[in-house]
Amino acid sequence: AALADAGATSTTTAAGLAGGDGRDTLANRGTVRIEDIAAESDAVGVSVDIKIAKNGLGVGAALVKSGVASTAEATGLSGGAGNDTLVNDGDIDILRSTAKADAVGVSVALAASSNGVNVAAGLADGSSSATASGRGLAGGAGDDLAVNRGHIGISGLRADGSATSVSLGLAGANNGISASAALADSSATAIAGATGIDGGEGHDELWNMSGIAIGDIKAHAVAVSADVAISGTLSAGVAAGAALGRASATAEAAAVGVDGGAGDDRLANKADGHIVIDDVGASTTAVGVSVQLGVVSNGAAVGAALVDTSTTARAAAVGLQGGLGDDVMSNAGELTLQNIHADALAVSVSVTGNAALN
Repeated sequence: AALADAGATSTTTAAGLAGGDGRDTLANRGTVRIEDIAAESDAVGVSVDIKIAKNGLGVGAALVKSGVASTAEATGLSGGAGNDTLVNDGDIDILRSTAKADAVGVSVALAASSNGVNVAAGLADGSSSATASGRGLAGGAGDDLAVNRGHIGISGLRADGSATSVSLGLAGANNGISASAALADSSATAIAGATGIDGGEGHDELWNMSGIAIGDIKAHAVAVSADVAISGTLSAGVAAGAALGRASATAEAAAVGVDGGAGDDRLANKADGHIVIDDVGASTTAVGVSVQLGVVSNGAAVGAALVDTSTTARAAAVGLQGGLGDDVMSNAGELTLQNIHADALAVSVSVTGNAALN
């Protein structure tokens, strides 16, 4: 058997002011600008197993696993754990934070003999996860007070996850039994989230008294699986095969003006407060292709090709969000939510061909 395991993880964080643990007071009266934050992970795994014998048993097994994860986090004022006070009287801008994760897995198994039994199995598993987040004021765990009297802007968040799995099983014999199996599993997840004021866990008081602008928040996930199983006997015998594929893609994009989080919170958008959320989108594509072919000159040819594709795209925008707990929320200012969209596409192709020539 041939085995391959490829994995990669990347994490990028940026914070204008970070309090850490304890009771902190963070105040911004100037300018905090965080831009072009990126985390990218790529992994490619290839496994090939070839078994050739004149007579007897030939078994080829190729197994590959490829997994990647990327996280990009940007925060203007971060209180951390503890009962903190966060005040923004200046400008906080978070621009172009990107997380990208790409995983590729390829497995090839070949078994052949003149006479005997041949079994070839290829298994490819690829998974990716990309998370991009931006927060203007983040209280963290504890009972926090967060007040925005200045400007908070978050735009250009991108989360892109892609996974591709390709599996090929080939089994052949002059006389005897040939069996092939190809299994490909790919999953991709992308999450993009932006929050103007985030209370976190605890009993928080969150006040917006000026402007919060959030826009251009995008999550995109693509998963592709392709598996091919081919088996054949030239003279006489049995040819059997199975091709099984799964492709799953999930994308979530969310934008929240003020988020209380867990706990009993008080949230308010005051009379001079205005929260604008524009252009939040999630899109997914999943493609699965399974092909099974069996050919025998004299005897029986049997097999099946199965493929399962699924996509989930979620886009959400909320002006004031209480979260878990008993919350009090009020809006005396302006809330504008627009251009929120989600798109999902799934494609499945399954082909089975089995032939006994005589």
